[in-house]
Amino acid sequence: MKVIVLTGAKGGVGKTTLALNMAYAFARQGKRTLLLDTDMQGGIALSLSRGLSQRGGWFEYATQEVNAQSLIVSTNQSLLHILPHGQVVFSELVAFERAMQSGHALQRLRDELGDLYDLCIVDLQTGLDLRAAGMIDKADFLIAPLAAEPLSARVVPHVLSFVSQCQKAGAPSLFLGFVLTMWQAADAQSTKVVQEIRTRFPESFLFYTIISHDEAFVDANELGMPVGMLRTPPPAVAMLFEQLCVEVERRMQMTTEEPNHEPRYLVDRS
Repeated sequence: MKVIVLTGAKGGVGKTTLALNMAYAFARQGKRTLLLDTDMQGGIALSLSRGLSQRGGWFEYATQEVNAQSLIVSTNQSLLHILPHGQVVFSELVAFERAMQSGHALQRLRDELGDLYDLCIVDLQTGLDLRAAGMIDKADFLIAPLAAEPLSARVVPHVLSFVSQCQKAGAPSLFLGFVLTMWQAADAQSTKVVQEIRTRFPESFLFYTIISHDEAFVDANELGMPVGMLRTPPPAVAMLFEQLCVEVERRMQMTTEEPNHEPRYLVDRS
């Protein structure tokens, strides 16, 4: 089981939306996927179901000796399962912080479920702190969403510096790149931010796929589902997550297919 952590230096960048829809897209592509919510805001559960937010989950797993499989929730996409955040107990917060900072809980989860899933997508809390460092230490890969809004470029060096410090301390996680989110094509300022970031930073730091702002996300959140399940056929924006997952796989080297930018003709032109 490969573990991909999603985190960033600031909130409001679409991290939970990215985690949910990436996990759904990976499952659609045939990957046995576990979506893990370690953020105390419990954004995954709140996005999907009030009942889900009232279940036990990661908090209980991190603070008690309980079986992970008893906490996992199946979904209507058979290859996608969810481990929600669970119920915060204030008397257990110190133990929870310790489990996060040490990475012990994530390592235990990997040992227990490693053979049952191909991927674990982790929606980590916002903030580059000791909790994030502990989780990154036990993960394989890291992705950071970056909103297409003013001042976003200033966040990039902070994230890269934090990742570098984690790696110097022994964390094996490979930084896969930034995913630009919430791009408004009709907004000149938003497009200018995208252009600025693509000009200032190397291609290897950025995914080609950009997640645009779309009303379909609002509709999907209101109904409690990934955007790809909103209707048939799915909204066009759902295809962006399919494309993003292909990029992620290539960067993780889970596929041997090499990118080819040359055109391929349908019939022989000779």
